[in-house]
Amino acid sequence: MNDAAPAVALSPIDVALMRGDVRELAPADRMRLVRQLATDAAIAWGASPPVILVTGEGGRLVPYITKAGADQLAAVRGASITGLDVVDAARKRLVEVTAYAKTADGRTNVDVGSCEYDPKEPKSRVRARHIATTRARRRVLLGLLGTGFAWSEAGDHELGLEDPE
Repeated sequence: MNDAAPAVALSPIDVALMRGDVRELAPADRMRLVRQLATDAAIAWGASPPVILVTGEGGRLVPYITKAGADQLAAVRGASITGLDVVDAARKRLVEVTAYAKTADGRTNVDVGSCEYDPKEPKSRVRARHIATTRARRRVLLGLLGTGFAWSEAGDHELGLEDPE
């Protein structure tokens, strides 16, 4: 009698995901991957893609759920933002936002987002508030929902949510 487990054939997408880097995938496989991740999370692919690939730490190419994707995910899974606390620390030239979220079954989470700004540029301060809020909202939802999608400063940069220089 043979007790060996049956062999499992892994697809290139499976191997790339296990390595945490999808750089070696062909463009068509990359597109299949992001669409499959959106389908698996039960979020729709609309005018704004809910999942994209971004360059992460060490040059790895990794899946990144966008703000639109995180908001859809929250709606699908019954989570909502219950509060935001914004602190504008002018001396530090930093906006810090604390976001609070809750699921329909009562689980809660708290997370933060921050962004520096140039006090000499009024638009910089407004943009910093927007960026810090987006980061906090996205991080609190992903932490609460346990999606496996990580927050990435590199992803924020690629989406134009980078800290001002």
